[in-house]
Amino acid sequence: MNDRISQWSDFAATGKSAEDRETTDPIFCKKAAGATETTICKSEKLRNLDNELNARYSSYRDSQLACDPLRDQLKTEQLAWLKQRNACGADAACIERAYKQRLTQLPK
Repeated sequence: MNDRISQWSDFAATGKSAEDRETTDPIFCKKAAGATETTICKSEKLRNLDNELNARYSSYRDSQLACDPLRDQLKTEQLAWLKQRNACGADAACIERAYKQRLTQLPK
């Protein structure tokens, strides 16, 4: 499971634009493992939230955090959030709440 969190986190931490992410979603979803990833891949609403979070996270990381320790802290926070989100399992409402909460924590 840690490998799956790492792979999903890599997507969130790669710095890809939302447009790049949208073109890779179907490929990534073919590799989705676990109830949470499968649920996200099956829901357009959750995929859109995932794309929005990825774009906001990447933008914040790249434009606001020039200092490596701050980048490391942001990545640690993102990994912790991914574990929390994945604890939702297949509960789409829980996953949606997790995304919306995380989006409030990152500047637009």
